[in-house]
Amino acid sequence: MFSGNSTDYQQSTITNDGFWPDIEVGDFERDRAMPADLQPATVAAAVLSAVAQVNLELVFTKSRLLAEGHGNAAAVPGPSVGTQNMLTALYRQAVFARAKADLVTEAGSLSQRDTGNNQATQSGDVRAALLAESQQHIRAIKGAHRCGIELL
Repeated sequence: MFSGNSTDYQQSTITNDGFWPDIEVGDFERDRAMPADLQPATVAAAVLSAVAQVNLELVFTKSRLLAEGHGNAAAVPGPSVGTQNMLTALYRQAVFARAKADLVTEAGSLSQRDTGNNQATQSGDVRAALLAESQQHIRAIKGAHRCGIELL
């Protein structure tokens, strides 16, 4: 719904580990169209949590890239646009999808109505899709295809 009010995005920065890029919370809010009704601290905490989770999944990839002589993700050669290369763009998208997955039920509860609204049941599907999106980006960072099989 259009309210006539301008949207103010947070100016908070999630300072990362020096290898992966820092994340601007306001970029997440803008890029993922987060509702303005969410508390800024809640949004920032979700982004911080997503950064921590994605970093844990990429520990071995980070070690491998450092061993190859890349000082940070931005220094890894590959396609780029503006100030982002492929690796930093994939990282941001993995974090953003994971953070939005954490917030989707919160955002849904703000607009929940007593009658005729099945948003609560849909939020589970949306959350699963966002987590799958995050995993696809993480797999791409690791150099893996979207899906794989393994011999047991």
